[in-house]
Amino acid sequence: MAKELRERSNVSYKERAFAVALKGYNQSLMFGSPNSPTKEWGLSFGNRSALLFQTKQYASSLMDISRALTYGPQELVPKLMERVSKCCHELGLDPNGNDWKDPDFLQQLTQRETEEDRKRTGFVNDLFTLKNPHSLIPTAEECISIESNSQRGRHVITNKEVQPGITILQFISRDKELTYYTFSSK
Repeated sequence: MAKELRERSNVSYKERAFAVALKGYNQSLMFGSPNSPTKEWGLSFGNRSALLFQTKQYASSLMDISRALTYGPQELVPKLMERVSKCCHELGLDPNGNDWKDPDFLQQLTQRETEEDRKRTGFVNDLFTLKNPHSLIPTAEECISIESNSQRGRHVITNKEVQPGITILQFISRDKELTYYTFSSK
């Protein structure tokens, strides 16, 4: 499923239907796995990084390039490193430095970039954006509740029906990778 979604998105990308392609790449990532022997996750991140570059979202493109380098096949490396140089040039960064590899730094650039893109084009990669942040848990949707009982211990539930693919929780792991949890139906 992930491969088919990515391949359909490649067609949309070539037709310059960027919003359709972005949605497809995002869905491909949701259906894919970082442990796939076909390296599908890395290919989807690499393709999405090209789309983000085309739409002048250079920091977001760098974040995806970093993920593509981690999860993708080796034959992608030269093309990705060329894109790193172009993104760094646009952002005024040194491609040989470490700024483009720092998730915290890129996250700050991405937040600024996202707001600028909304104003400029109305096109933004906001699949993983919280739509209604929780008042007490700023990295979760308002539909999240934390409960505790003797059977399950402390756990998270949703207090309303949530559509599949909706981001409900995000956090930064110990290795400073921004992680998103989306709801999916069984």
